[in-house]
Amino acid sequence: MEHPRVCNSCGDDDEVKVITDEKGSLRHRESSMLITPAPQDLSHDTLAPRYPVAVIGAGWYGRALTKRLVQAGYTVHLGRRNPALGREAGFSLPVLPTTYQDAIESAYVVFLTVPCHVHRTFVRQFADALAGKIVVDVSNPCDEFLTLGPTEIRSLAEQLAIGLPASQVVKAFNTVSAYTLEYGLAGVPPQVPVCTDYDEAQREVIIIARALGFIPVDAGTLRMARDVEQANFRFFRGWWGAVTFTVFLFVFFFVYNLVNIHLLSAAIGKNFNDLPLRTMNMIVADVALILLASVNLGGVVANLWQIFVRRRSQRPFPRWLANWLNARKAMGILAFLLLVFHFMDSSVTMGTSNVLNARHGVSSTADKVATGQISAKTQGSVLLGILAFILYGVLCVTSLPTVGSALSWVEWRFIQSTCGWWALTLAAAHTFVLSLSVWKDTHAYPRHMPPSSLLVSLVPMLTILLKLILLIPPVADYLAFIQNHR
Repeated sequence: MEHPRVCNSCGDDDEVKVITDEKGSLRHRESSMLITPAPQDLSHDTLAPRYPVAVIGAGWYGRALTKRLVQAGYTVHLGRRNPALGREAGFSLPVLPTTYQDAIESAYVVFLTVPCHVHRTFVRQFADALAGKIVVDVSNPCDEFLTLGPTEIRSLAEQLAIGLPASQVVKAFNTVSAYTLEYGLAGVPPQVPVCTDYDEAQREVIIIARALGFIPVDAGTLRMARDVEQANFRFFRGWWGAVTFTVFLFVFFFVYNLVNIHLLSAAIGKNFNDLPLRTMNMIVADVALILLASVNLGGVVANLWQIFVRRRSQRPFPRWLANWLNARKAMGILAFLLLVFHFMDSSVTMGTSNVLNARHGVSSTADKVATGQISAKTQGSVLLGILAFILYGVLCVTSLPTVGSALSWVEWRFIQSTCGWWALTLAAAHTFVLSLSVWKDTHAYPRHMPPSSLLVSLVPMLTILLKLILLIPPVADYLAFIQNHR
């Protein structure tokens, strides 16, 4: 599951330089959602005095944020439309609520946690009171806001900035859920993208985010809030191509094996009793092997493109190849899930055969073969499959950001590339050893339809053959020359 990886060369003590213009606001940076680490040395901000802050809105998010701020040592003024409701039965509040006006006047940093559809009314009523203050917008777009798309309209934070010209508007904390704020999550703390046009506002919000136990990151100017607001609504971006390809393969091999095994082969004793487990196990294995081969084949095709096309010009990869390369991680994960199914299904079917052998007292070699006794050839094939399964499991684990970040570039490259190729070779050998006798059987070709395992094996064999060609020293040196001098 080889996929692109960025190698950072900055040291741990490097600071992010914030470029400001003559008015002290952040200069616009031409980037799209390029997250850079927030400044690390902020005069020991974790020891800075906890000044009062205001939270506008006593909903679930407002209550959770207030509770977290109080635990961090801040004095919080919780603004509510009707402060008297805070004394009634219901959800408990960390502090006694006050009016919107009093909360705003009591703090320099104001967190706006009211729904986005009331922003306009709130701005018209409290624009004067918010003048000169830092306003942190934590909201996410409503459904009707999302239908317009991020490129056609401004973000919620930008709309607030238009309505509050005298305030320093910041987009932050919208990627952190109320549940995470209130209860926290074990493991790596979540990142908090911070978008603003003001250096002072960025610094103050970063201090608060770090005090609450999160990892603040400089996400750019306020214009970048368009991407930050859309981040919570992405649904498996980059996975649809891999899922569509997987579904297509599954449908194709299901129909192919249904016709080949259960319809055309009915005269030799095949029926539909084996369809739920045995035939489905074959289908899943076929799809998984093609997906695994496609992951490695994408890189091989990219290398061939560089040799035969890009050597003459600086042409980028075509769209279909770029999409293929971007979908390799998703295809690898889907393939591993199918391998898990194949592993479990094979364990059940093989275990059932052995139980039947013991129950019926099978002794002769012919009877053992007829009832599914595992032969030496099958045991060797299973061993190859187990080794391939273990290697692909290691690849999937190291593809996790928390695991991959702990590896050096050389270690990560070795696991994702070298181990990936060995895993594909073992998986192809597993299929070859297990299916060779079937390929030789003339009864396995009803109406001249070859077994699906024969068709599937062509893809990994072709992939491995092309990789071996690329490993030939003259070809490898020429490819390295192109890659290093492009």
